[in-house]
Amino acid sequence: MCLLSTRSTVGGVEMYTPPKVFAVCGQNVTLSCLVISETVLDEAEFTWKESKDLCGSSNSSDIKCEKGVKVVDSTHQYNLSLVFTNVQPHHKGTYHCKLNSKQGTKNSETILRIQSCVGKTSVSVTSEVGTCKFEDVYPKPQTVLWWHGGTRRETLKTEMIENPDAKYTVISSVKLWRPPYPFHTTAQS
Repeated sequence: MCLLSTRSTVGGVEMYTPPKVFAVCGQNVTLSCLVISETVLDEAEFTWKESKDLCGSSNSSDIKCEKGVKVVDSTHQYNLSLVFTNVQPHHKGTYHCKLNSKQGTKNSETILRIQSCVGKTSVSVTSEVGTCKFEDVYPKPQTVLWWHGGTRRETLKTEMIENPDAKYTVISSVKLWRPPYPFHTTAQS
């Protein structure tokens, strides 16, 4: 995961969020939103949103909000973390940390990008055709390459099927030469 922080300041209130977060499938990912104020925030509503409020009562089990408040050197620090358990491609998007209080309104966004999902791979071989199946692949590969003894071979057929979870199943076949081994394949994004 890679993080960088941006800062937004209005009326003595500063907000820090990472502008972009890159994560690998299956990781637990935390998007942090830190608000620093010289005074206590009155009637503060502090939340993460995407297309809906993510810190409300309708949370899904794989996304949680964690709140914290502390006073450091006479400043008040408010932190609202959005925690993804087992991040997946459907979590990608732009998330907004929002603060509404008597001192003003603040908004800062974080873009979450998902990369490098690869599930299981299986191989089947007949007397004439070799087939590789890659499951739970993300992002969608541009091509599948077949190699035999260091030489690239022409693919007979490649099928890429998008699954409901935004991952892909990729099935690719190649005509076998004698002897049929060693072959290897790579899926390239």
